Amino acid sequence: RDWSSDVCSSDLAASARLAFEAALQRKGTLQDILAEHARLQREVSEGTRYFEAWTEAERKARACGLEPSSLPLAGLLPGTGAACTKDALTLAADAGLAYKALIEKVPGFNPKPVELPELAARLHALGDYSLVEIVQFNSVRLNVAEEASARYAAYILLPDGGIAWADLGQRDRIDELVAQMRRMQSDPRTTLDAVKQAARALDAVVMQPVRAKLGGRKKLFIAADGDLNLIDFSSLVDETRHDLIEQYFIAGLTSGRDLLRLPGAVPTRVAHGDYFFTDPAFLATVARPPVSAAVEGGQLGSGGAILSCEEAYLRRDWTAVPFSAERLLKLRAALPEMVSLTGEDATKYALARIQAPRSVWLFTHGFFCTDTGGGKRAGLFWGEPMQRAALALAGASVTSQQARRDGYVTAGELSQLNWHGTELVVLGACETALGTPSVGDGVHGLRRALTLAGARSQVMTLWQVSGLQTLDILQGFAERLARGQDRLAALRGAQMEARARKPDATHNYAHPYYWAGFYFMGDPRPLPGR
Repeated sequence: RDWSSDVCSSDLAASARLAFEAALQRKGTLQDILAEHARLQREVSEGTRYFEAWTEAERKARACGLEPSSLPLAGLLPGTGAACTKDALTLAADAGLAYKALIEKVPGFNPKPVELPELAARLHALGDYSLVEIVQFNSVRLNVAEEASARYAAYILLPDGGIAWADLGQRDRIDELVAQMRRMQSDPRTTLDAVKQAARALDAVVMQPVRAKLGGRKKLFIAADGDLNLIDFSSLVDETRHDLIEQYFIAGLTSGRDLLRLPGAVPTRVAHGDYFFTDPAFLATVARPPVSAAVEGGQLGSGGAILSCEEAYLRRDWTAVPFSAERLLKLRAALPEMVSLTGEDATKYALARIQAPRSVWLFTHGFFCTDTGGGKRAGLFWGEPMQRAALALAGASVTSQQARRDGYVTAGELSQLNWHGTELVVLGACETALGTPSVGDGVHGLRRALTLAGARSQVMTLWQVSGLQTLDILQGFAERLARGQDRLAALRGAQMEARARKPDATHNYAHPYYWAGFYFMGDPRPLPGR
């Protein structure tokens, strides 16, 4: 979508407010609709009938080459071989009436406009956070014959309702700085001074202009856009060469509208449990449950074609992910009613049977595969981002390619799980926060999958993190949660502890590789009790 940069009007504040509201109406809207879609697929309710009627009307209209809905269902493909028994206008009208009936019964399919005062009140209720909404836009200079240039801007909403904005600069230059910082932070061989220089260069154009508008506030929700979704903002370096984590509490969002889906108050008690998956038996043959059992817990695929990212889905040498008895005892002390699933029990079907848990912790291998062209040897091309992000579970390294498919759970499959209201999902695996950034629509991958499944907060990884350091940080995170700290503060505290660890002959723990590869998204408040 094109955005006009002509906000230098006589009423700059009014222009900024209009642009901010427009960004909030655009960003994350498709994710909201898909979340309702996923919920209706999981639940049988009155709305399900209206949803099915609409999808059938859409299918018939699309089979005749029509685009009847202004909010088409993502992934709904044209029917094949369907006869156009009605004229085009009648088919389009049928689809329109079905959609109207659907949004009357399921309002989530027609997201309401976001009101800035309502959003500011939510920021205040969540703990006096400020919202930084970053958007990509095309800058168009009126009466000048030149191509529009893509840029980033930040809109800032304070908990008292104050609004500000900042033009951050050209997108291509900022994306270059993002890539440079990611390369250096994810490689422990780079020098700490060089990494800090890269983080400082990005901070100077992205966060320094924002800080000038915050009035000293330190608690932030940042809803990034584009490639800025792929960094930990707390690892940026300010003008005094201090990492932002030293002073700021930063949680990620897809869009500020995400905050309106959170409950007004965290429940004091929940009925569902904590689940812990680790050390899957990658060489075990996974027994598929009866069809009814698989569907009961979630709509996970089984068998079928082999995915085409050869270095990931076709590998047979996944290494063990050991979790010592001592660590398990410490985690049980923090989560005393935790249900642990290891070895041959750590399967995708066990994951599917979990219904609306309080928290789920998965310590295993994960990946986002970008080599979509490598599928020729496997006989397939696999280009859908939600199928190129996955976790490896029991059975992922068996000899049979057909059976090996049962050892992976993809982002697309995770999105179908019934985790509505789940307070926290922790993916202690490599690169679980990665995916395909989409302008205005977050990252297509595991983090989107968990949002669609219903998770209210997530902890994920941005690169191939150090295994032992990951265990230490997430262990510290769990212990702090048990002491009643809020989720964001608990993770930040564990990262700060890891960062302050005394270096040894081979590890400089102040290097961001060891502590900055963790991405927190969603509700920052304490976990409710059991």
